[in-house]
Amino acid sequence: MVPERPDERPGTDAKARYTGDQLTVQLAESTTSALQGSVQTSRTLTASSSISAFFGKVGGGSAAQNIFSPNSSQALTGKGQTALATSLDTTLAANVTQVLPNGLLVIEARREVEVSQQKQTMILRGVVRPQDISPNDVVLSTAVSHLEVSLDGKGVLTESTRQPGLIVRTLLHFFSF
Repeated sequence: MVPERPDERPGTDAKARYTGDQLTVQLAESTTSALQGSVQTSRTLTASSSISAFFGKVGGGSAAQNIFSPNSSQALTGKGQTALATSLDTTLAANVTQVLPNGLLVIEARREVEVSQQKQTMILRGVVRPQDISPNDVVLSTAVSHLEVSLDGKGVLTESTRQPGLIVRTLLHFFSF
């Protein structure tokens, strides 16, 4: 059951606590990760096929003696390293989308910014305890549980750096580029 909004009276606390109320989320998140790896592989193929008797005896110097004799070898030695550091610092206005039976508030914020033909969409979702909201309706992202933040970009920069399509990736894999 969703609590109903009481009549606003002077002197009452106006903190967000009902569906549709607005609050401010101070997003301060940073992530750092690193990965290193190395690989060594080798593969050798040797096969031979010959005809020993085909309508009679085939001589050792005959072209039919060694019809199919492929030989190949392949070796790979590689090392890789990747490092990622991300930081998001911003302030977003969020709305209470649901009040859970235990009083926790489900919030959602959405912001779209377009600059120089590049559109970025940030979506934040999470669950907030009413006691973590300051008297001026601000909550820190560190106090938001089940925090989900997505930042998606579309435009000239994103299109030029995106991963090739499935067909192109398959061709590149097939031809070992």
